Amino acid sequence: MKNLLKKVLRVVGLEVRRVPRSRLFSTSVSSSERSTVSQTLRRFADTQPPESSLSNFKQLRAYLSDYRISFFHELLNITNNLDIALSNHRIADVGCGTGYLLHLIEKTSSPSGLTGFDTSTETNQLARMFCPSGTIQDSPLEAVEEKFDVIFCTEVLEHMTNPTAALTSMLQCLSETGVLILTVPDGRQDQQTPGQMREDGSAYWGHVNFWSPESWPQFLQQSVDGHNKIHTCTLPSGENFAAIWR
Repeated sequence: MKNLLKKVLRVVGLEVRRVPRSRLFSTSVSSSERSTVSQTLRRFADTQPPESSLSNFKQLRAYLSDYRISFFHELLNITNNLDIALSNHRIADVGCGTGYLLHLIEKTSSPSGLTGFDTSTETNQLARMFCPSGTIQDSPLEAVEEKFDVIFCTEVLEHMTNPTAALTSMLQCLSETGVLILTVPDGRQDQQTPGQMREDGSAYWGHVNFWSPESWPQFLQQSVDGHNKIHTCTLPSGENFAAIWR
């Protein structure tokens, strides 16, 4: 049953992944937040054709789990600790998936604009439900001329056929004082297989890039201009984190 669930979710670009339970987040999910998530997922599932895997509420909730929600909270906590302002700034989320990170940013800050980018048109419908005030684009980031003050890209680069080119594109879409926020899995723990390539050839549904905590900063240093300020660390979940200032 677990393998079937993973296979079904992978078809639409979602992934259930086991994380080390010994590493706990400082933020727990409140009952009101659980209720909001469940209500939105049920409403979305009810709009899907019965034969669609996205019509299964339990599968959707298994993906957008309490642990994944806590991951987003912790991500914003670290962003705040680094004095990266979100209020009154233009925020983008590349590979926005369910749109929950955009929802959380809107809930906890007062951004001047929220934009999500994802090539999965199916899950983009869900992202619009979680963040109706935002703009959810089916097109890639480089297809727009707008500049953003903060760009998030969480759990995406490990899928990319050319992560260096993707990183360069995101940096070019930053404003003059912009910041790029990245996370990728710990390559020592990550066992996700590549799976099929996406139709546009830019990425795989599974993982093809693996960075350890040591190789992650080395990759970033080699991929960006030497004048960029880079901060890296490891999240409580074991994910590799980076903030890159333009």
